[in-house]
Amino acid sequence: MKGARCFWAVLCALLMGGLSACSDDEQPLPAYVQTLADLEVGNPASRQTLILEDGERHGLLNMLSGVRPDTMLRVYAVYTSHPDEGGLRLHACEPIFSPMPKVMKATDTLRTDPVKLISVWKTQHRWVNLRVDIPMGGQAQHVCGFVQEWRADAQPKLRLTLYHDQGGDGQQYTTRTYMSIPIRHYADSLAAGIDSIEVCVNTPSGWSRHRFAY
Repeated sequence: MKGARCFWAVLCALLMGGLSACSDDEQPLPAYVQTLADLEVGNPASRQTLILEDGERHGLLNMLSGVRPDTMLRVYAVYTSHPDEGGLRLHACEPIFSPMPKVMKATDTLRTDPVKLISVWKTQHRWVNLRVDIPMGGQAQHVCGFVQEWRADAQPKLRLTLYHDQGGDGQQYTTRTYMSIPIRHYADSLAAGIDSIEVCVNTPSGWSRHRFAY
């Protein structure tokens, strides 16, 4: 929660600073929008496009530096829209944990140390998103990922389980974070409107299972 508190403090400071500078003859400030999105980086890297959850594409008026050309990043963004300038202006942008699900080897152990699941939802045929609180002690590195399991003759046809190994870390505080599971690459294996996906997360109160139509 520490990171989230710092983020909101910075955002509130920006908003309050902007409000205090307004006068009666100035235009109102544009609305700040917070969302998960895809950041498409072209070649050269100065060509950057923010793809919103509904699939709309918008050019950025202020580019991120230090990003590699020809990449797609899953991000949590805070932006304002400026139609008169022809794009969006970023005010905050943080990468989101979005690994490709993997198949467990027979010799591997599935670690599912519990996390608190705040919400889970699907974005079209592109992502399944989670918002979780991870217990932390600051003494060990956590390992997270998603494990895929195919079920040939049953629904849901694909089961995705959160892998979480807290490495013996304590539980002095929690860190709230977003995670996104890429599902667009399953288009050749899952039939839209017929097959379904199940997302499984181990929580302090037991397993939480959520099914989504592909």
